[in-house]
Amino acid sequence: MALITCMRGYPGSGKSTVAQCLAEATDAVIVSRDTLRYQMFGKFHGVDERAVTDAEADCVVVALAAGRDVIIDAMHLDPRYLRRWVDLAKEHGASFAVHDVPTDVDS
Repeated sequence: MALITCMRGYPGSGKSTVAQCLAEATDAVIVSRDTLRYQMFGKFHGVDERAVTDAEADCVVVALAAGRDVIIDAMHLDPRYLRRWVDLAKEHGASFAVHDVPTDVDS
């Protein structure tokens, strides 16, 4: 059974670094909103975030269909975003997990 793991943490907390380490250890695919945004628009501001969201979901579905575990590299601070991935995991017979990346408030 494939696994969707959502990274969760504030900007600059190290989510992408942790995601990379997890992916190397588990051979999972990383789907990153930042990477998709850059690939699609070449910039980070003034882009169509709905298109990024759709592409993100499409990438996850394709990876799951190939039997791959997926790490979704995004903040996921709003529980509604996690609910979307829980529902998608159920729809595709995948497991679901959240990997919290804590932020040191003194940093």
